[in-house]
Amino acid sequence: MSIITVAATFTKNSGEPATGLALADINFYLTRQVRTTGEDNIVWDGTQNPTEEMDNVGTYIRIYNGADLDLFNYHAAAEYAGAEALDQDWLTGALGVKRKKP
Repeated sequence: MSIITVAATFTKNSGEPATGLALADINFYLTRQVRTTGEDNIVWDGTQNPTEEMDNVGTYIRIYNGADLDLFNYHAAAEYAGAEALDQDWLTGALGVKRKKP
């Protein structure tokens, strides 16, 4: 098993980092897709919040300890549900590259 860090960076005012957002206002979603069949499984359903904010850059993170990069590709999304006006309220990304050993 591997550890992956899911991060979401939010901005406001045309690119300025959105620092100090309430962690409870950010919802994380994580889906894993079986590489051989394409079947999707929900890991985080949006009820998970980041566990911390990286220092003063508007990036919010949560760690997933059960990643298996041999079997799955991972797709993540984060939604800001708070009242502050941001440049965008949704962010998406993917992780699934497995490096070959020399």
